[in-house]
Amino acid sequence: MSDDKNIDDNINQEDDKSLVKTIEKKYPDIFQNIPSDKREAFIKEISSITIMKSHSGPLPDPNTLKAYNELIPNGADRVMIMAENQQKHRIEIESSVIKDQILQSRRGQIFAFLIGVIGIICGGVVAYSGHDTVGGIIAGTTVVSLVGAFIAGSITQKKS
Repeated sequence: MSDDKNIDDNINQEDDKSLVKTIEKKYPDIFQNIPSDKREAFIKEISSITIMKSHSGPLPDPNTLKAYNELIPNGADRVMIMAENQQKHRIEIESSVIKDQILQSRRGQIFAFLIGVIGIICGGVVAYSGHDTVGGIIAGTTVVSLVGAFIAGSITQKKS
């Protein structure tokens, strides 16, 4: 318990000194009538009311990392290793998904080509056997369907 309090006190002292410097920079005359040894005490009194810190991101702020190091042996290193491992894992998953999408796209193109060739050959065989109109319809609808699917896929891809 006393170690936790000492860490919090050290962080708060650093925050108080930083706040004094920030206020002095922005308002150089504000502490003019307050002795320097009383400034930090003054800031401590009002800081709980006036300071609101927030942090967002995958890693804790430097003061929190410092506190981890003081509480847990190599705590900051462990947090950084965890973040690096998570990033590596995320990159591996994204790479795998991209490879799978490329493979799926290639398969779709191959199957579309095979369907087109088979449709045209079937239409040609039917037309050659004396049913010109039916053979033309089979071959024509095959080509039109594949072209339509290609155009619709291109439009969808451009939108996304």
